[in-house]
Amino acid sequence: SMHSTIMGVHAVAVAHRENVGFGNKGKEDGWVFDAESYSLDNRYYGMLAGDNDWHMELVHNDNGIPSRYQWYHEKDGEEERPIMTNSDMSLVRDFSDYIHDDKDGNGGAVSCSYKDDKSYGSEGAKEAPYTRGRRTLQYEEGYKAKVACPVASHTMEKMIEYKMDNELWLYEFQHVLEKMVKNGY
Repeated sequence: SMHSTIMGVHAVAVAHRENVGFGNKGKEDGWVFDAESYSLDNRYYGMLAGDNDWHMELVHNDNGIPSRYQWYHEKDGEEERPIMTNSDMSLVRDFSDYIHDDKDGNGGAVSCSYKDDKSYGSEGAKEAPYTRGRRTLQYEEGYKAKVACPVASHTMEKMIEYKMDNELWLYEFQHVLEKMVKNGY
């Protein structure tokens, strides 16, 4: 679809949290590693359809910008911390039965994980600490792992094609962009 194709422009984008409510406070991280190189290529699809480990977090904003949920990816030894929104992640995962408002009314919470969460705790375990960067979560006794979000069957094949073939994506991107500009989007 054209939506799936045009989203790849995020390879050259950085998020300014003070403007949109997504991103990392005080930093200009993008949707891919090294986003500030502004290279228009298929890295966005590699981040989405790759073997990356994405986690959801609530971003607390101020100055009238509502708090928002976003996905983040951290890699050992990297200062950058790419983010994705639910719109991005929905290209590879189906949130249909898993997206909801949290207990405080913040929309966009997702109750499934990007990958199987089997490595964290098991039924009957006392505690299974999970440490990732600056976070530590303690799972209580009886914790059951989150189910993995189903694959977005309507777009996943195209995401993999774009991940594997930069020329194909650039060719299709050019045509979608021309159509958008011609029609005033």
